[in-house]
Amino acid sequence: MRKRTTIGAVPLTLPLGLLVGSLLALASPTLAQAPAQVPVQGFLTDADGAPLDGDQTLELALYDVEAGGTPLFSETQTVRAAAGFFTAYVGDVGTLDLATFRDNGTTYLELTVGGETLTPRMQLGSTPYAGFAEHAGSVDFAGIQNLPTGLDDGDDDTMYMAGLGLSLTGDTFAVDFGAVQRRVSAPCPAGQALQGVNADGSVTCAALPAAGAGLTDSAGVWSVDFARAQARVTGACPAGSSIRAIAANGSVTCETDDSNIGDVTGITTSTTSGLDGGCTSGTCTLLLDPTELNGSSPIDTGTHSSTTVAPGTTVTLTSVRPVVGAFGGEVGLLAIGEYAEVSTGASLYADVGFSTSSTGSPGFSPVRFSSSGETAYAVATVPASTSATYYLRAQCTGTGACILSNFRAMAFFIPD
Repeated sequence: MRKRTTIGAVPLTLPLGLLVGSLLALASPTLAQAPAQVPVQGFLTDADGAPLDGDQTLELALYDVEAGGTPLFSETQTVRAAAGFFTAYVGDVGTLDLATFRDNGTTYLELTVGGETLTPRMQLGSTPYAGFAEHAGSVDFAGIQNLPTGLDDGDDDTMYMAGLGLSLTGDTFAVDFGAVQRRVSAPCPAGQALQGVNADGSVTCAALPAAGAGLTDSAGVWSVDFARAQARVTGACPAGSSIRAIAANGSVTCETDDSNIGDVTGITTSTTSGLDGGCTSGTCTLLLDPTELNGSSPIDTGTHSSTTVAPGTTVTLTSVRPVVGAFGGEVGLLAIGEYAEVSTGASLYADVGFSTSSTGSPGFSPVRFSSSGETAYAVATVPASTSATYYLRAQCTGTGACILSNFRAMAFFIPD
């Protein structure tokens, strides 16, 4: 019974199955002779596909052609299979010359298992050709193309490059003063300060700022000019004396307080001073006189019931007369009432305001009533007068008649 199996990716029909898993991993210790062995790993089964165990006979041969030809190398090994897996090394029995890979562009591996040769042959990958590196130590420079200048003269010269801040001319290094500052060559003279450093190391200097008002400058040291500024006051005068003068250094000159300051012999108040009380000796008591300040009747009110005013007519609704104080101030005037119309006319309205004349028009901030049922305020502030009467006047304008009712007026004194 024959078994279908695979070598690499090529299907074959053989009495035994062999799966070759790797033909790579040729180790090459650095600066040492390359091992003349190529590892081969695979998987062996019988015709029924069961993995093989134990020793197996394996023939390995290298060719430079895919079929036919003469072996470049061949040997027979006994390898041990474990659950089908095995490892062999081409060159483990015979001597494998690594120059085989140098001298042949393509190399093929042919395997024979139990007398059955597996086809097709397997082309070896790049790893076995690493053995060719063993021969690189004897390469002639003349046979290398594009060799950099200086490496083909047979000596061991070292190549250098100038880094940042350096320049290289021939075999001479130097500081690149285009990138590095030259040594500063000289300081600034007295009274000047460094303003800049040039590429050649020379410096640019500038004069120091001058001392302004209240300052002095001595070789670059600034100080307060106490000939123009006052030093901190340090002295104090004893009880019974006061400072008379302050010197430039902050010291004080004191002077005894005067003793002839006099005595109070009495305090009296006049009827128009706004004060009550006084004394001729001992403790004095002074009180504000509210009547003199506010007046005997600083608030007054007036009322009005109802008046019908004909168009073009001005009437007095009520009046107020506050009795104010003697020191002056202002009188506040306030009125509130209702407006109605006998008959609706074109542009019918009433102006209501205060006046100091019983025959004049509403003079102080009049308020206009123009809709039946309106309630409004009339407010004014006027200079106080001890004998003034303020009339709440109303003027009706338009077609029809104005009805003014329930007006109340108030005047109140506001002392300064």
